[in-house]
Amino acid sequence: MIKKNVLFILAVAAAFVSCRKEPLEHFNYLVEVVEERTIGKTELFTLMGMPSKSPLVRLMPDKKLRVASLKYRTKDPFGNNITASGTITFPTTINNFQSMGTILALHFTLAADKEVPSQALACKEALLALFGYVIAAPDYIGYGSTRDKVHPYHHQKNTGQVSVDLLFAAQEYMASKNNRMSRDVTIVGYSEGGYASMATLKFIQENCPGYVRVREVYSGAGAHDLYGTYQEMVASDYSSQPSTLPLMVLGLNYGDNLNLDLSKLFRASLYDNYREWFLSKNYTTKEITQKMGSTVISDFFTDDLMNEESPYVKPFINSMKKNSLVSMENGVLSANWKPFVRVYFVHGDKDTIVPFSNSKKAYEYFKSVGCDVRLQVIAGKDHIPAGTDFYLFCLVNLKLRTKTVDADGTDYTQLVDYLNNSGEYNL
Repeated sequence: MIKKNVLFILAVAAAFVSCRKEPLEHFNYLVEVVEERTIGKTELFTLMGMPSKSPLVRLMPDKKLRVASLKYRTKDPFGNNITASGTITFPTTINNFQSMGTILALHFTLAADKEVPSQALACKEALLALFGYVIAAPDYIGYGSTRDKVHPYHHQKNTGQVSVDLLFAAQEYMASKNNRMSRDVTIVGYSEGGYASMATLKFIQENCPGYVRVREVYSGAGAHDLYGTYQEMVASDYSSQPSTLPLMVLGLNYGDNLNLDLSKLFRASLYDNYREWFLSKNYTTKEITQKMGSTVISDFFTDDLMNEESPYVKPFINSMKKNSLVSMENGVLSANWKPFVRVYFVHGDKDTIVPFSNSKKAYEYFKSVGCDVRLQVIAGKDHIPAGTDFYLFCLVNLKLRTKTVDADGTDYTQLVDYLNNSGEYNL
C-alpha cells in the first residue's frame, strides 16, 4: 500500500492537472521533456515498422500527431526513487481531450532498447491517436532512461507502479501545454502488455482508485498465470519464441531479489551469453531466438529449471506464483483480487508463446465471481498474427462499432467495410 504522504501527492497532482486553467509549471512526476515531434500517418506506421502502403494503413485517418518523449519520477521494484521514461502521443487538431478519454498503452515484450516507445517515438497502440485519443506509453524499468537496469519482466507491483506514474507525468505534460487531459482511462496491452494491463488495473484499484478512473481494459494474450505458463512450457518442451523464458527468469530474479544461481538453471550456451543477448538491450526477441538456435526449451534450460522440485528453482517458482494474477492449484482457480471494470480478454487459440489457457483461466475465474469480463477467441491464430486482430478489435470496440463519421467530418465507412469484408481478421 502506498504511504499516506505519497497518496496525498497523487491526489494533489491529479486534481491540479485536471482543474488548473493556467499552464502548469511545477511538477511532481514530470522530470524532463526529452524530445517532441510532429508526425503524420505515414511516418507513424514507418516508425512502427508497418508497411505504410497496405490497404489497412491507407484507410486509416490521415491526421497530424504530436509525440513527446518524457522522463518521469517513479519507483524501482525495491521502492527506491528512479527516473523512468515513456511517451505521450495525441492529435494536433483537437483542443479538448476530455471527451475521448486517455489510453494507457502497455507494450508487448521488447528486448532491444531501440524498440521501446521513448526511443522509437512510436508504439502499436499509437494508431488509436489517429482517432482522437491521447496515448500514454511507458517503457517500463530496464529500457530508455533506465536501460542500465534489468527489466523486471512480469513483476506485478512494479509494472503497475511505473505505468500509473507515467500516466500522472503525461497529465502534467498536457497541463504544461494548457491542455486538460481526461482522467477517464482505458488500459490496452498485448502479450507482456496483456499481463501489464491487468497488473496495472490491480495496482490502481489497490493504491489510487480515486485518482484514476478506469473505463475498461483490453488484455491481449497475457501470461496471467505465470506458474501455469511455466508448467505448460516445460511439459511441451517447446516455445516458438523461447527468448521470453530467460527474460522471465532474469526479470523476476532481479525484481524479487531471488539471488538465483543461474549456472544451475541455464545450460552453458545460454549462461555464457545471457548478459550480451539479454542485458545489453541490443537485440530484438527475434534476434535472440535466432542466437539461441533452438525452440526446444530443454536445449537451453537445465534439468533443474525443468524440474520444479529442484531446490535451485524453488525461489523462482514461488516468485511466479506471487506475481500471477490468477492461478490454478489442484484444478481449482483462484485469485486474491477481482477487476471492478469491464475486461476484454483477447487471445489466439493456437498461441505457442503465451498459452491460450491464460486468458481462458482469467475469464472463467473472474466470471465465476461476478466480474464483467468477455473472452474474444482469435480462432486458428498464433501469438504474433493474433496481435493484429487484437489491436483492430480494440479499435472497433473503442471507436468504430458506434460511429463511422466523426464530428470533424472524418468518414470511417470504407475502413469499417474493409475490416468486415477482408476475411483476414476475427473481430
